[in-house]
Amino acid sequence: MQNNKYIKLYAAFKAGYMGQNILNTYFPFFANILYEKHIEVIDEYLLQTEFNNKYNFEPTIPFIRQVLSVGLENKSIKKVANNYISDFSELKKYSLNTDDFESNWSKLIYEFKNYCSDNKTEYDTTNAEDDLISYIENNDYLIISQTDLENTMPLPNSFEYAWVRFIKRLAENSSPLLDFIAAISASNIFKDALLYSGEVNDSFKGLNVYLDSPMVFALLGMDSLERTKSYQILLKDMIKAGCNVQILDNNYNEIEGIINRSATWAHSTQYTISKATKVAKYLHDLDLSPEEMVEYCESIEEKLNNLGITIRKTDFNMQDASFQEDETELFNMVKARYDEQHMGISEEKAQSIETDVRSIILVYRERKGRTSVKIQTCSDIMLTLNGVLANVSKQYESNRSVNAGHIPACISADLFGALLWLNSPNDIVNYHKHKLLADCYSSLQPSKELLDKYISSLENAKSLGEIDEKKYLFMRSHSMVSDALMNVTKGDYARFNDRTYLDVYEEIKSQARKEYLIEAEKHNQTKKDLQNIIFENNLLSQKNAELSGEFISLKQDFENYKKAQIQKEEKQFNSLSAFIGNCIAFILLIIPYVLILVKLEFVKAKYAAQVTKGNIIYLTLAVIISLIVAFLYMQLKKIIVMLVRKIMSKYK
Repeated sequence: MQNNKYIKLYAAFKAGYMGQNILNTYFPFFANILYEKHIEVIDEYLLQTEFNNKYNFEPTIPFIRQVLSVGLENKSIKKVANNYISDFSELKKYSLNTDDFESNWSKLIYEFKNYCSDNKTEYDTTNAEDDLISYIENNDYLIISQTDLENTMPLPNSFEYAWVRFIKRLAENSSPLLDFIAAISASNIFKDALLYSGEVNDSFKGLNVYLDSPMVFALLGMDSLERTKSYQILLKDMIKAGCNVQILDNNYNEIEGIINRSATWAHSTQYTISKATKVAKYLHDLDLSPEEMVEYCESIEEKLNNLGITIRKTDFNMQDASFQEDETELFNMVKARYDEQHMGISEEKAQSIETDVRSIILVYRERKGRTSVKIQTCSDIMLTLNGVLANVSKQYESNRSVNAGHIPACISADLFGALLWLNSPNDIVNYHKHKLLADCYSSLQPSKELLDKYISSLENAKSLGEIDEKKYLFMRSHSMVSDALMNVTKGDYARFNDRTYLDVYEEIKSQARKEYLIEAEKHNQTKKDLQNIIFENNLLSQKNAELSGEFISLKQDFENYKKAQIQKEEKQFNSLSAFIGNCIAFILLIIPYVLILVKLEFVKAKYAAQVTKGNIIYLTLAVIISLIVAFLYMQLKKIIVMLVRKIMSKYK
């Protein structure tokens, strides 16, 4: 495989799968050109031409300058007198190394061929590599150029049917190859993002971002699970980056109307999968009661607010001509683009386009004449899942402005994501992994034409009495019908006939049986696990009881030891404090106590010599005073001992 055949895929692989900064990713491409062409004094315009000649991709001059700044940082390019000068010995170090890519690419081709062989697909894998390159290069851009993949993508051919089922299998097995495919599938969107990028570190803070109706439906879960996940990732990171995420009031009115009409249709006995929109199918499969459905419809704004999305009140006035754009011209441009792609516009579709066109007009009004060449500074922008609308908006902006490069009022959500994650490619790989799966699952859904033929065959069978009313209603509305119909027909009209509905019914029963067996196996395994848990718990309880007895005994021994230690320490403390207290009391009280006792003894001796009534009284008083002094001495000593113990307790 030649470099020019997969260079774009390799660039995306390096940018995403290897988790590098997009500027570092592209630097080796420029470094190789500088080295091979021996360009000493670097001219950005010459480098732009050489890059385009080699890779058929013309990067912008601002982007080239940003990439060259990588060379300044790694010293392979030097700036001398306002000129960029190549250091060829350093540039040689940054040659392209495709070993990782080649390894993953070879593994991808090998596993895809094995899948086709093991599952006996009708696809001949002889040209698998070329078919895969062509498919990725066509469909990575298709993601941002089509309106509704279910209604615009052609029926899958044998390669595409095998490929999307292979991707589904990778997702079920959580294969790392899914990240690899997601990385290379993002390549065109990365390329387009470079046309709108400013400096890598430009902030999105304060940017007003308005969502179109299909994106809101996806965020509410009214799309495939993987598509919902992908836009929830984008929404979360937009809010994290400081964007004000909103819905213009005219879009919100459209959303409310569609949900309310779909809710009525979902409960109708006339509901059929061939006419059901994604919103109606989602509401039908919720299986809500009429009361619950009303409650659900009334909570839409609250659900959006919980996601971080608010409603922007514009109070649009038809008579106000300030900053007014040509609504009719814009509508006609969109209609002409649909006509070019042979996509008819129904009355309902025309109303939807009118709403989207009005939203673009409102964005221009919010901008109030301001223009910008960078997304981050354009103040207001609308994101859409409709590639036609995004492309027409770009063309309209180009027509109205004498200066090229102004940011249009509306761009694709994927392109905005690529800009948001330009400096963190791993995030865009995660986003595109879910988008890739969503698009593959969409490819595995029957077309409207195939569903119409299926419903027609059911009605014919019912009129002939081949199926009863109950079976007819079941096969017309069951959520498994679409998958079963694709499994039976592989999306090919040639496989369909008037008896196909019987095969579809058997397929539904087969799938239901498989699901039952899987659930039964899970249930049995759960029972086994529960029995094991009970058994283990019994053993554990027994062991715990034994351990508990030992623990209680050890605990009691420890408590007794602890109590004995406390008593011992308390006894030692009391003895020490009493000794110190007695010493202090002795020092403080002994002298006055002894003097008083000696004095009293002299008094007793004086009055004891002669027995008289007066002497007896004095002797009695002397004895009483001696007793009182002894009592006071003992009490004061106790007080001193207590004070000493109290003081010592503070420092214990």
